[in-house]
Amino acid sequence: MVPDSKLAREAAELVRDTESPLLFNHSTRVYYFSSLAGKRRGLKFDPELLYIGANWSPPPERQHLCELEYRKAFAVRFLSPSTANLG
Repeated sequence: MVPDSKLAREAAELVRDTESPLLFNHSTRVYYFSSLAGKRRGLKFDPELLYIGANWSPPPERQHLCELEYRKAFAVRFLSPSTANLG
């Protein structure tokens, strides 16, 4: 389930207003996949932070990277054991 916080709702609204439906839907799938993968591996993570990260676009200096690949890399980095076990 997508986090139901003000920040998460604002992030979703921003992506819906500025990106294509294809990219918004992809971002949502990235969140669900990453969340399920993290839970399956027994990792602790902040669902809201993961959701915001899944909706995050790369900064201008990194836009030469394929956006979809960049998001996948961010999700993998976020769920790596060294960064995901926050407490």
